Amino acid sequence: MKYNQSNILVFNCGSSSLKYKIIRMPEEEEIIVGEAERVGIKTGESSFIDHCVKGQKRKIVITLNDHCDAFREIIRIIKDDFSKDKSLYFDVCAHRYVHPGNSFKDTTKIDDSAVKRLKLTLSFAPIHNPIAYNLIVLCRDYFPD
Repeated sequence: MKYNQSNILVFNCGSSSLKYKIIRMPEEEEIIVGEAERVGIKTGESSFIDHCVKGQKRKIVITLNDHCDAFREIIRIIKDDFSKDKSLYFDVCAHRYVHPGNSFKDTTKIDDSAVKRLKLTLSFAPIHNPIAYNLIVLCRDYFPD
């Protein structure tokens, strides 16, 4: 069986972090890996994004008031990377969701119906699901296809 190549941008929301990767499939090659840290928390240290492109690491110190700020900044950074290297694109977004209940058994395309069903699961993981849900909605706004 022959697979088409696809680059998948994967998000994993933590309570104060947002991890992300762009994985080239079917090779499973991680071409971008990063993490926004200290998202939405007030500490003596600034929030920042660790961003690694094809093994080249950099740290971006930036205020990240919430996960939506982190998402917007990550997308901005990836778009900047893409402007320099056209292989650094993504054509699919994926989200790790802690507990979707019995509504989902497999990987699911997030359409309007899925968003409604996910909204019913916010209390299943109250620290993570509301953050992940908001990010899914924002991602759909940014990338409706």
